[in-house]
Amino acid sequence: MKILKRGDDFRKVPEVTINDVLIIRNLISQGWNYCSKQIYKDAMKNDTPETKETKKSKNVKDKK
Repeated sequence: MKILKRGDDFRKVPEVTINDVLIIRNLISQGWNYCSKQIYKDAMKNDTPETKETKKSKNVKDKK
């Protein structure tokens, strides 16, 4: 699996068959560049909003 980047767009492309390699070469000629997994993970981490609630806020019960 190769990760390609163009601007802010990422694309994961399999690299199993010869046709897959030809598709990657075509994308490279169209201006896509190889990208490392770390750059991809950092970009995906920054794009996703964090909507996690803490356990305390979920499990708070009034004790009498």
